[in-house]
Amino acid sequence: MSETRSASIASIGYDEARQRLSVTFAGGPTIVHVGVPSGLHAALVAAPHQAAFYNERIRDLYPRA
Repeated sequence: MSETRSASIASIGYDEARQRLSVTFAGGPTIVHVGVPSGLHAALVAAPHQAAFYNERIRDLYPRA
């Protein structure tokens, strides 16, 4: 799991073999999305506004495990 710069997201994890992205929210649940390409994970980690990036490019576009 990677630490983040976001007040909303506590950590981000990625299983490349399974293309599973794990997002742990501050004070909340961990949500796992499947079928997430490694490049999208890298873009999320590098994004200046990680919560906005997650909401716009991942949340409703990739199914939850």
